[in-house]
Amino acid sequence: MIHNITKFGLGSAMALALASPGYARASDDSASDGQAKTSSAEGSDVSTQAQSAGEIVVTAQKRSETVREVPATLIVRDSAALFEAGVREPTDLSVAFPGLTYSNANASAQPAIRGISTAAAGGTVEPPVAVYIDGVYQPSQVANNSFSMAFADNVQVLKGPQGTIFGRNVVGGAVIVTTRNPSLSDFEGEARVTLSNFNGGSSRSAFAHEENLFISVPVVQDKLAVSFAGTYAHNNGFIRDLTPGSDGRYGEFERVNIQGKILWEPTSDISVLFSARYSDQTREVGPTIRSGVSRSLTFADGIVGTDPWTFAHDSEAMTKSTSEAYSLKADFDTDIGTFTSVSAYQKFDNPSVTDNDGGYSPSCRAAFRCIDLNFNFALPEVISQEFVYASEKWGGFSMIAGVFGFSKKNETYVNLFGTNPATLRSLTKNLSHSFAGFGEVTYELTDQLSVIAGLRYTYDSEESTGTNSFALPDADPLNINSSATTTRFGLKYRPTESLNLYATFSQGYQAGVTTNSNWNNGGAISDPVDPQYLDAYEAGVKFSQPGLSMNLAGFFYKYDDIVVQRYTGITIESQNAAAAEVFGVDFDMNVSLPEGFGIAGGFSWLPKSKYTKFPDASLTIADPANNTANQLIVDLTGERLIRSPKLTIALGLTYEAYVAGGDLNLSANYYHSSRYETQLGTENGQKSYDTFGLTAKYRPGSGPFAVSVYGRNITNKAYVTGTVASANAYLDYYAPPREIGVTLGYSF
Repeated sequence: MIHNITKFGLGSAMALALASPGYARASDDSASDGQAKTSSAEGSDVSTQAQSAGEIVVTAQKRSETVREVPATLIVRDSAALFEAGVREPTDLSVAFPGLTYSNANASAQPAIRGISTAAAGGTVEPPVAVYIDGVYQPSQVANNSFSMAFADNVQVLKGPQGTIFGRNVVGGAVIVTTRNPSLSDFEGEARVTLSNFNGGSSRSAFAHEENLFISVPVVQDKLAVSFAGTYAHNNGFIRDLTPGSDGRYGEFERVNIQGKILWEPTSDISVLFSARYSDQTREVGPTIRSGVSRSLTFADGIVGTDPWTFAHDSEAMTKSTSEAYSLKADFDTDIGTFTSVSAYQKFDNPSVTDNDGGYSPSCRAAFRCIDLNFNFALPEVISQEFVYASEKWGGFSMIAGVFGFSKKNETYVNLFGTNPATLRSLTKNLSHSFAGFGEVTYELTDQLSVIAGLRYTYDSEESTGTNSFALPDADPLNINSSATTTRFGLKYRPTESLNLYATFSQGYQAGVTTNSNWNNGGAISDPVDPQYLDAYEAGVKFSQPGLSMNLAGFFYKYDDIVVQRYTGITIESQNAAAAEVFGVDFDMNVSLPEGFGIAGGFSWLPKSKYTKFPDASLTIADPANNTANQLIVDLTGERLIRSPKLTIALGLTYEAYVAGGDLNLSANYYHSSRYETQLGTENGQKSYDTFGLTAKYRPGSGPFAVSVYGRNITNKAYVTGTVASANAYLDYYAPPREIGVTLGYSF
């Protein structure tokens, strides 16, 4: 079991009121993603105009502009909207952003946007949808699940490839998380305590609590400020443990997140922000068996959990992830534009133990048929550096240019049958480098019509060494070098001040890699994985005026050399095996109605998301009669991509009023996802599902105290967030059951 650690406070309350329901506040600070900004003069003008029009200023494309002006699909949610939608963990983001499927299995999070995702799992694998925290690229699937949403000031989801001005591997889009910055002018802070209960269906009733604290102190008025944010969260496990001799409870979770920032603005033209972040979380992992596939069941004493939130095990299946990250962002405003530098250093460690058969059977273990894996994904050093120049507007001309560098060292250690060093094991070491130069220009042909042209050149290299699971001597290093020139072209047309039209062509590229599977295949060394490419065509309409905004976009993708995984009978390996096409429509809106009512939400519709070429797909097919699975090679041409539901809907309703001498805020949230496949093939799917959430929040006397009562997944819908399928077992990882809680907050 997880040992409790010292709890260190309350905190980091998110904003408790919506300036505009469902969206970020209309200020440059609240929507900054840590990327470059335009000059102070231009940024001030944009922010002032946006505030007067009730619009939101974002920097998702490395310059200050309103959402309406961004020629791409961009959805923004501020901290209040995220809290009301029930977002507590990164994997909860799906319920607030239609078209984003944030899957999770074990400790690895795999975000998918418009069906663009990866079937390759692992703590060091970089997905084609990038996650950024305060402008810093997150280098692995473990990193995508190791940060706290309690620190988030806002989240921006940018859909589609951003292959010109954005950083590494932004093929399907980017999830841009901005955490709260210090205030240079005021001493301020927020404290929050949340108590809740998980319960419903076949789960165990479980108590959970979370304490958050945020403090900001101006050290030198208007010049220097520091802030601290901390969170501690714990629940004692809602999974029902069926293992003989257990206490009947599993799934304990504990997390600590700490973040500190120093903001220095010696003049109005210079801003320097230093950030330090630490995370430590431990989770007992209890997947459910699907289709009766578990090697444990091939023995008479085998026991497995087949209902949601039930589990049996003969090893302590758990995962632990720790990370630390440091970044330095400096902005220098000049007469010709803004120069920005973003430097970052990160470390990650992810030791885990997996009960690979997902069941209890002493006989199976004694026969060495039920295999447990003790593994560790370690990224001991990740360094990135970006320099960006965002020009002033010279007549009708403006530009963005920059360079980006990235270096990552990682190690992967796998030990079969637990921690015994005499058993089969493998060790892989990787060293990867990336360099890119980019530029994009915008020219106004008229006051209403603008053209966009961008170019990015990227060079990537990776070298890996290792031993395979039969402990043979180190082989010669594997090397892969790849490069790509990606482009972006577009038109923007503004017929009125409230209406923008755009059409773009953009390209995405993901570097080729070697993976730990290259060293695990029974002595044979498989080839490295080649790069992936995506061509995207998009056209959209954006409308915004006080109290109303609507955005509609249609898009078409061609996706080539998609990386997938196949099970060889000994190990899982990655390969380029598919091409695909995706077509769809995105819509989102934000409406402020009379009498304090508001509506925010949208949908993503993917009528076409299919493999156009996938003749040699490796599938794991259930064989319930023998309680195992068979590996077959089939043609998946014409089948849908994984993690690409045909329809997703996210809708939030809010009501604000002054009642009994205080501020009352009521919200209701609804999320719908149609069926989608969690793994290759058609028998590993998550059926269509709906979730509902409710929040009631009251602030007496409009003062510093606030109390919220909430319910998440109130209908107790059991749905899967990730699946791992192999000959050993079909393992389903379920989202939490119904949660009812209360939050007490204090602002100062």
